[in-house]
This record gives sequence, C-alpha cells and structure tokens, in this order.
Amino acid sequence: MVFFEYSILTLRYSGLIFSTALAFILFLSLKGLSLPLRLFLAVALLYLFLIFHSGLSSNTEIYFLTFEALAFYLIFQTKDRRDIFTQLGFFVLGIGFLIKYIIVFDVFLFLTAWNIVLYIEDSRLLHKFSLKKFIIRNLQTGFFFSLPFIISCIYYYQNNALGNYFEAIFFVLKGHSKEAKFVERLLFLFQLKYIFLTILILIIFSFKLKSKPFPSIIIFVWIMTAAIGAVWTGFLYEHYLLAILYPAILLIGILILPLEDKIKNVKLKPVLFFIMFSILDYHLIKTRIHLEKTLNGISDKGKLVSKAISEKIATSNVNGQKYFFVSNGSHAPYILLNQLPPVKWVQPNNFSEKIFYDNLKLDLNELFVSLDKQKISVVSWCYQYTIEDLDSGKVVDKTINEAYVKKLNLYLQKGNFKMSKLDNECLLYYL
Repeated sequence: MVFFEYSILTLRYSGLIFSTALAFILFLSLKGLSLPLRLFLAVALLYLFLIFHSGLSSNTEIYFLTFEALAFYLIFQTKDRRDIFTQLGFFVLGIGFLIKYIIVFDVFLFLTAWNIVLYIEDSRLLHKFSLKKFIIRNLQTGFFFSLPFIISCIYYYQNNALGNYFEAIFFVLKGHSKEAKFVERLLFLFQLKYIFLTILILIIFSFKLKSKPFPSIIIFVWIMTAAIGAVWTGFLYEHYLLAILYPAILLIGILILPLEDKIKNVKLKPVLFFIMFSILDYHLIKTRIHLEKTLNGISDKGKLVSKAISEKIATSNVNGQKYFFVSNGSHAPYILLNQLPPVKWVQPNNFSEKIFYDNLKLDLNELFVSLDKQKISVVSWCYQYTIEDLDSGKVVDKTINEAYVKKLNLYLQKGNFKMSKLDNECLLYYL
C-alpha cells in the first residue's frame, strides 16, 4: 500500500498474491510428500479459503497468515535453529503481529516451542544449560521480532504521526470486543468439524504406526492457539476461521506422510489422487456456481457510492471546498475519492453501531462539531433501514446506536439536505 495506489484493485491483487504465496509456502513445507499430494493440499487450502466467507478477498488473515506460515517454516523446518534464518523467521513473525495483534497467542507458542526444541537438542548433545546464553538468545530473538514495530514507529515519527499511531493501536485494543457465550464460540469453531475429524483420524493412525513427526505437536498446539485467537474478541466472523485452516492443512499433510510411505502399491497412488482431485473438482464447480450467482447480485457498494458522491459534489450549491461524510456503510469512498474523513474516526461503524460506540466511549458532540466546521455537501448512508425509520421508531434495531441516529437525522433536517436513493440499502443526502 506504501508503494502502490490505495485502491480496491490494489487490495484485490495483493490478496491474490498473498494467498498464492501462502499456498506456495504450504507446498514447500510439505516437501516430504509426493508432488501430486502437495499440489492437492495447496489447492485444497485455497478452496477452503474460498468457501469460508470469500476468504480469497483482502481479509487481514490472508496477509498475517502468509508471514506467520513463512515464520514457522524458517524457525521449525530448517535444519539449524540457531542460524540467521531463525532470526529472520521471528522478524517475519513480527510483521504478521504488526498486521493483526490477535496472533499474540501464536507468538508465545512459537517462542516457547523454539526454546524447548533448543533445550532438547542441547540435552542430546550433552550441553549444559546456560542461563546467560538463554537470556542473550531470547533478547536477540525479541529484538528481531520487535524490529518491524520499531521501524513503523520511526516511520510515523518522521511523519509527525507517532501519537496518532499509538492512539489507533489502543483504540482497536480496547474497542474491538463483545460478549459471546462459550457455547457460541464452540459452535462457531464447529464449522471446521470435518477438518478436525480428519486430523483426529490421522492422529490415531499415526499412533498405530508409531510415527510422531517432530513439527506435528507444535502445529497441533498452533491450531488451538489460532482457535483461541479466532473467538477471543467475541466477534464470530466467518473469515476469522481462516487463521485455523493453514495449520490444520499443514498438520494433515505431515500426518499423511507416514501413511503415504506405507502404500507399497505404486499403481494405487494415482487412483487415490484421482479420487481426491475428483472430489475437490466437484466441490469447486458447485461452489463456483454458488459464488457466481451470489457475486452477480452484489454491487460494489464502495464504487457505487463513490461515483454518486462525486456526481453530487460536482453539482452542489455549496461554495468553496466541498466535503462528504460517510455516516454508515463502507468507508471506501474516502479512499476512492482521496478525501480524509471530516471526523476523527474513519470506520463509520465505530459510531453507528452500539457495541463499538459503548466500548470506545466516543463523544458524539465532538463528531457533530467536526461536521459543522466542514462544508459538508453530501452524506451517505448504507444500511437495511433508513435513518428516518430508525429515528421514528418505525423499525427497532438494537445493534444501531440510537443516540447517533437521532443526532444525525436532526443534523440533516437542520441542514435542509435533499435525499436520493441509490439502491435498496444506500441513500445520499445532498445540498
């Protein structure tokens, strides 16, 4: 985003590049398996990403998972866990953590597992435990892990935005959470029941074969830490499951390795691969038809609203510099029309949704004072219910911030804004 235009196209291309890179890292990580099976699991990963809430779109999971997967490969799947590749692995892990803090559970796992593995290796070599070496080694690792954050702080400091950077970090930490029952969290994770069942069956076979591949224990715990991260905030969005899928598929591949070695009949292998690819192809075709029907019925809201805002601003009666305000819905128009929000908060749901408003303890008076200071000529609203219906009580929606809706409706009435309808959800108020 630093080097290219911040646009929908950039996000989509970057999502494609990172998801492909993630599949390639999986392919490399399963180097003990046969080529067809590695290809199958890499494609299966992308397929699972596709069906879980369009996971191949630019969700943050795509980005941090790519760095996290690369970190695991460098730290645990290279021969020497003391070389520069290991430190590079923790540096890469630091980038992933910078993208989304929720992988903090994975970070503790990687660091703990790395220390345990080194201790076991030292014990085998009859090396005595040295507290000094242990401290120095972990300080060095901590430095490499923290380096991406340090570089980010320097960048924001040079651009006189360090205070805003930290404010945004604490803003997310304290506001992105809600209550969810334990049963709800379990049911959410239960969407991956067939994958968990496959892992369980493969683990049973591995015990029978007396095979315990080294990384499998760490990956198994990684699945659990990823699951904790997926349900931690209480927001049970389907794309949060993507964080579990990569270690799950990686573990399946590693557990299959001893089983593949046991298949002596070479002629049988192509038959098994053909069956697996046939099952995958069937589901891909079925899913593609479903997605095609769905996507054809969904307009690009950000682009639609941006175009309408641009047209209204061009014909507005407001003199001087004209601004618009996204009161609810996607904040994409700010990006597409190259305008900073006229208020302190970029994401409209921070003040339009009750849970975020309550968690973040925002000041609505400050918000509307900011609007009064700007020459707002267009206000967009995208939601299943209109501002008027929500304010009048005609419809009741407990997820919406009532105080905000009332103030917003009053602001539009006092400003004599006219209204036009874009589609079933989006409205424009303009001068």
